[in-house]
Amino acid sequence: MHLNIKKAIDLYIGGTLIIVLRPIVILLGKLLKRDHSLIPQGDITIIKLLGGGSLVIGLPALYAIKKAYPHHKLQILTTKSIAPFAKTLHIFDEILILDDSSILKLLTSSLSGLKKLFRTDIIIDWEVYSRLTTIFALFSCARNRIGFYREDVKSRTNFSTHLVFFNLYYGSWYFYEELSQLIGAQIPPYSEVRNHFKKFFPQQETKRSDAIKIGIGHSCSDLSKERMLTAKEWEEVFIKNINPHKKYKVYFFGAPQDSSFSEKIIQQIKPKKLPIEFFDRCGKTKLAESLQEMAQLDEFWAIDSALLHYARLMNLKMLTFFGPTSPHSLLKPIPNINETINYKQVHCSPCVHVTESPPCKGDNICIKNLFSQR
Repeated sequence: MHLNIKKAIDLYIGGTLIIVLRPIVILLGKLLKRDHSLIPQGDITIIKLLGGGSLVIGLPALYAIKKAYPHHKLQILTTKSIAPFAKTLHIFDEILILDDSSILKLLTSSLSGLKKLFRTDIIIDWEVYSRLTTIFALFSCARNRIGFYREDVKSRTNFSTHLVFFNLYYGSWYFYEELSQLIGAQIPPYSEVRNHFKKFFPQQETKRSDAIKIGIGHSCSDLSKERMLTAKEWEEVFIKNINPHKKYKVYFFGAPQDSSFSEKIIQQIKPKKLPIEFFDRCGKTKLAESLQEMAQLDEFWAIDSALLHYARLMNLKMLTFFGPTSPHSLLKPIPNINETINYKQVHCSPCVHVTESPPCKGDNICIKNLFSQR
């Protein structure tokens, strides 16, 4: 299903269920008087349906839970598109998948998920806006249902047992970590989290190549394609950052549908006769295999996307570009990282997650502003 259809289902069906069920939820809460102490007594479940990059950003929070409660089952409820990201973190004991390809499949897979998660001990809902994840957590009858609230998203009041305020203008990682700390998990040093990840995606001890290896994360999910640079803008990036006296191997990473755009960028740059050998890796391997290849790189250049956050976790030299989203809310400060961030805030940036559609109506002036000569 298209993202807009999912949003409509969540708004209308989820909103209606919130209104209908609220009096019943309030009454049952007063009658049952369940134990809502926060220390886990059984399984812990994370709900995350959109945004693979958010899982990577939140890895310290997830790692903290696993470290604090190694004998408790940690599982995630997610969608088919996000499950590969969850697998790469090597944190979850079980990954439960919702099939959101159609309304019928979403309904049947949700019922199956509810059956598996019925009376799980703690559900931590990482979705900031979703009404249906709130309803799902309620129907699971979890002892504790923990999530976020915002002033413009008050639907979770009375439905969740514990809520943490989510501020869009502060670091998102902070709030993921606050949810973990709420149940007694202390956030470890970033170096410890990185060492966990690098066990599964190590840098191979191979003979050093004469060429500098650069990865390119040029595409993103359907949520705000305004984050992307044009082929012409990528040409400017290469001209500015490539040393004509050195050799380079440049690898484009992404999904199969991103390959046509990477080819467009390559054809845009080739006439400049830069000392670059290009490799289009989009869709050639699965995500985990792509990460194995990324671990062997020297640098990574990217827009705001999941691959950017993986590359930071690998401690690659970074060159990043932001516009509709803000690096201040997405990039956790990492000690000793070699990172150049390109972001020139304009009056309407950031807009992703703040408004339903970009004020520029697709004319991403925030990205264009990065390449303005004024």
